[in-house]
This record gives sequence, C-alpha cells and structure tokens, in this order.
Amino acid sequence: MKFTRQRYQSGSLTKEKRKAGPAVWIFRWRENAPDGRVNRKVVVGTVEQFPTKTAARKATEASRQRTPQCL
Repeated sequence: MKFTRQRYQSGSLTKEKRKAGPAVWIFRWRENAPDGRVNRKVVVGTVEQFPTKTAARKATEASRQRTPQCL
C-alpha cells in the first residue's frame, strides 16, 4: 500500500500582459474538491498598483490565509 503525504504550497504569482491596459499580477492555487482537484486563479492587481513581485505577494497574504488548504 502506498501512502501519499499531503503537500502544502503557497501558490504561484505570475505577471500577464493584456491586449489593452497595463499587465496584471495573477495568483494561482489548487484546491481539493469532492470530485478532484480544482485550479483557481484571481487577479491581484495591475503592475501600476504593485510594481514589484514582492509587493504583489504581500497583497495576496490575506487570500492565502483564507484558503484552508492549497495543494
């Protein structure tokens, strides 16, 4: 019997270009659902609002703490 351990991660933060307007920061994570894993994403803000990745990561702290379990 093979046991799989539960893994935790803090999600990923990427910058995406838009056709119109400034680029935006996207926060992505994965959750367990009754029917399998679900990929989630949310727009954190524009590059004008958060010029550095560190600033955007700090803005995601509240949402990362609300997510009960990121896998």
